[in-house]
Amino acid sequence: MVPMNSKTKILQALEGILLSDGAAAVTVRSVCQKAGVNHGLVPHYFGNKEGLLTSGLQFIANRKIKELLQAAHDPDSAKIAEKFAHALTDDNQFPQVLMEFSVLARQSSKLAQVLGKLIASRTQILATAFGLKREQAMFFQSSIIGIQVMKSMCGKDFVAPAAQELFTRLHQETQISPERVEQAIHMIENQSKHSKEQSMLDADQPKTGDQA
Repeated sequence: MVPMNSKTKILQALEGILLSDGAAAVTVRSVCQKAGVNHGLVPHYFGNKEGLLTSGLQFIANRKIKELLQAAHDPDSAKIAEKFAHALTDDNQFPQVLMEFSVLARQSSKLAQVLGKLIASRTQILATAFGLKREQAMFFQSSIIGIQVMKSMCGKDFVAPAAQELFTRLHQETQISPERVEQAIHMIENQSKHSKEQSMLDADQPKTGDQA
């Protein structure tokens, strides 16, 4: 097993704090303490707290959409939409993390911009995975976010009928194939690689900001 590097530890620690204690508990020191690393690594990897948050959002969102698509991947095209809907309602963590990032985005214009870009890129990934037009992909993306937010507040049983309706529409209105899903997964992997390269470039630039 390849040892986890310090950067990944920091990003996973950020996610853990968002899930356990919420956005208000996120500081550079609390994240690094949870990760078990020196807090001086945040300027090294991310530049400052805002850079940590934007990298964390990209890291978590890319992983989650990839997990959804991998869970839905099936040689039988008829099963893909149903598996995707089930994976969506079984995810207990991402809706909460997304809400916490939304709180943080109100305090950071850069994080708000990254959040908007990620939603747009998820729309493109859905369009690729399910053979959708842009407006269809935007509709399904909005439905997914709505289901996830409602689930975080009301529970899985409450959103199950909505997830079933989403599955039905995906099955009826999309051009699903294992090849499309695989192509979308490759898109995510390429985006993740680009995000890592960009965060390295950003960390090399002089930054000022909250290091607390």
